[in-house]
Amino acid sequence: MMRNQKPDVTILIPTHNRANLLIRNLEWLSMSSYPIVIADSSNHSNSEEIYKRLSNTRIKLKYLHSSNKDYYSKISEAAEEVTSQYMVVCPDDDYILWQNIEHFHSYALETNASTICGRDLKYSNKDNFHFFEENSRYRRFCIRDHSSKIDHLTAGMNPIVCTYYQFYKTRTFKDIWKLAEEQKSSMPGNKFVEILFRSACFINGPVYFYNMPLRIIGDEPPLRSHDSSTAIQKYTLNFWDEFQAMKASGSLNIFIDALAEYTSKHLGIKLNSSRILVKDNILKPMLERMHIRHEILWDQQYSVVFSNNFAKDNVKRLNSHIQVQYSLRNTSFRLPAFIINLEDYIFREKNQWKNIIDFIRYYETT
Repeated sequence: MMRNQKPDVTILIPTHNRANLLIRNLEWLSMSSYPIVIADSSNHSNSEEIYKRLSNTRIKLKYLHSSNKDYYSKISEAAEEVTSQYMVVCPDDDYILWQNIEHFHSYALETNASTICGRDLKYSNKDNFHFFEENSRYRRFCIRDHSSKIDHLTAGMNPIVCTYYQFYKTRTFKDIWKLAEEQKSSMPGNKFVEILFRSACFINGPVYFYNMPLRIIGDEPPLRSHDSSTAIQKYTLNFWDEFQAMKASGSLNIFIDALAEYTSKHLGIKLNSSRILVKDNILKPMLERMHIRHEILWDQQYSVVFSNNFAKDNVKRLNSHIQVQYSLRNTSFRLPAFIINLEDYIFREKNQWKNIIDFIRYYETT
């Protein structure tokens, strides 16, 4: 990419019945220059309010609305509107650190990655205290073995790496989502599509980890907990209920066969071998994990909290980890007095510090 050339990236946002969150997200993204495609299945169109609120911004927006359209179809249709080489997918209640997209784009060009997973920051705001934690540290250890496609897939499935809402080659995302839409009738919940999508990212490959924050995860409750519309409630089965329903109806074998055909096509192995690979290297680790109710939990080394209420920076030792406390009265870049591992520290660079401060200032004014 030539110096000062804009990265060829589009942001896709799926949304449903949360116009306030969507607009807040769009106002944040309007400070960037990346084109945005919205896939909206809300009961009513929000286009008038969106365009009115964003009329004085430079945002480049394509808004697609179809009331209560299923999750698979709305994203598939929106993805077809993406013409850029790369894309980022972000739900309406999360935020993309758009300042970092250019770094992910450069890394994608350097590595020829089909998917790049960044660091996810979990954010919450309580009484003007801004808390940040990381829940994606495991990715850097599980995304590996790029020299062997099968080993690369196996490492990514045990423990299964979340590749949802990350940075993709557009043609890769479209190819995977086409498979998801084709198989939507065999997946009555929302867990097996995650297995399909995550494994397909590694099957397409390569998947790389980039040591920089990309997404800030908001603390809004999941839609399925309070939205009764068909587009949401159609896919609320938990893992075991979905597994049993698929097993009873015979659709589990349909799912395995479809993923095996996809694997055979992309990895260049025989269909029988591919079917064994899907059962042993993709489904088996997931079933074992769910049997013991194991979640991917890595010891949280530290959390970070910003506030104007702090008179000065401080490091507080909690029972489970170290909390780094920063005073917003002084916005100059500084490292904490105590760091376990600088490589693990989220805000070790001045630019990353500024990005988070910018986000906090934006959040406080909206």
